[in-house]
Amino acid sequence: MVDEGERLTEDEEQDMSAVHRRIVEDEVRGGLAAWDQTRHRHPQDIGLPVRDRLARVLSGRALRLAEAEVQEDLAGRTQGGRLVRPDFTGLLELALVEGSDRALDLLAVDEAQDLTPLEWALVDRWRRHAERFLVVGDPDQAIYGWAGAAGEQLVRWLRDGRPARRLSQSWRVPRACHRLARAVIADVQDRVDAPYAPADRDGSIESLVPEEAWLVAAQVQDAGGSVLVLSRTRAGAAAAVQELLDADVPHIAERGRAVLGTADQPSRLLSVCRALDALAGGRAPWATDARRLVQCLAARGGPGFARPGVKTHLGTLLTGRRDRIALDALADAGLAVGALGPAWDRGDAKWWRGAVIPSQVLPEELLIVRDWHLVHGSRLHDVAGRVRVTTCHGSKGREADLVVLDARARWGRRAQSPEDRDEDRRVLYVALTRARERLILVRGARDWLDQHGVMSIGAR
Repeated sequence: MVDEGERLTEDEEQDMSAVHRRIVEDEVRGGLAAWDQTRHRHPQDIGLPVRDRLARVLSGRALRLAEAEVQEDLAGRTQGGRLVRPDFTGLLELALVEGSDRALDLLAVDEAQDLTPLEWALVDRWRRHAERFLVVGDPDQAIYGWAGAAGEQLVRWLRDGRPARRLSQSWRVPRACHRLARAVIADVQDRVDAPYAPADRDGSIESLVPEEAWLVAAQVQDAGGSVLVLSRTRAGAAAAVQELLDADVPHIAERGRAVLGTADQPSRLLSVCRALDALAGGRAPWATDARRLVQCLAARGGPGFARPGVKTHLGTLLTGRRDRIALDALADAGLAVGALGPAWDRGDAKWWRGAVIPSQVLPEELLIVRDWHLVHGSRLHDVAGRVRVTTCHGSKGREADLVVLDARARWGRRAQSPEDRDEDRRVLYVALTRARERLILVRGARDWLDQHGVMSIGAR
């Protein structure tokens, strides 16, 4: 086991430039993060030894620590000298080297600005066998450079004169937000402009203190509207969550990912939480929710089961056509119903980490929903329309009636390179274009706009 040095924090794992900086300068453990990024950025190195590949970004003691950590991880994925449990990046590499070359009628690639060099290489292989090839993307929303994305590839394609059709009309972004967003993105270096008209609504932009912003958020959700509270970092989002709790505003903290889905299409997490909530309250869970809970607990024989073979028994039980599954039926099949309820109420992260195996349902996210339920006392299947707190990166592809941009001091907090400033502008652009009606700037966002001379028309 490798036990030298400390580990990277959650926020630093999200910021890959921080990964490299801290691994090299502070000699902390971050080998798996560096390994993942190296593979994405340098697909031409597939087949080379781990040390040679990591040496592109690390050296000295940092390289030794990272190599040991990666080798330890690979040992757990190898059987008889063969890699039998590749991670996601490993699956991409296998697809690039050994994947199918069957003919395709159409290959369509969405969010192309977020593809890494490894993913571009895989797309390039597939497109050679496709009759038609369609790429969809927006270089102005290329905000994953820190994770190895090569958004510049899409810009090169546009400049090569490839046939392109541009969106000429936004159906989401109102005029006020459109003017501000366009002013922010205009100064990005080496940019290909793609002008478009705003939605036929004026919209509004305000600059408020946090207490006022949370009051507005509560009013909008009470009126049936949707709200996104966005922060530049997870740490900033956590601070906003604490203030929302203090203001007694119901919300869901997503930590950069959508944890609930929608009311009509609940996520796996929400289904599991609803089943646990029912069991803790002595009620029969919905059949779909019970099935998803069973799938999680049975994945590797989690501690929710009283005897071996329970997965088979429950599988038979849950195949019947029924809306709810009775508690005694679950208990008879072998599910330790009595152990699940107290664990849910207790919020024992260690217990859930052992019980809930699949990566789609993380124990930390289970506890986010549990805490929300305990604080606000509402039924879990009603939470999907509440205030959502996430990062600007987590808001990609989403929209809300009201967006509260609580940037704090992340933007412009230190001397930046031109590339860093461009990244900040693109992230801010994404956040500003999530609002359908109303945008509220809190703390750092307005400061950044003022410092960079961006005229926030409509903000008071």
